Amino acid sequence: MLIAKARRLASRCALLIEGKLVEVSPAAQFFEAPRDPRTRAFLSGEFVF
Repeated sequence: MLIAKARRLASRCALLIEGKLVEVSPAAQFFEAPRDPRTRAFLSGEFVF
């Protein structure tokens, strides 16, 4: 639910893992074509913190 809200409201998104910036990009790119495989895994639910 929170990811859906971020997708709808954000203009830019970022993913932090253990305090390190993994990816930052415009929201459309972040959700539709993330560059980092960890971002893809997080968005698909495969990688949970």
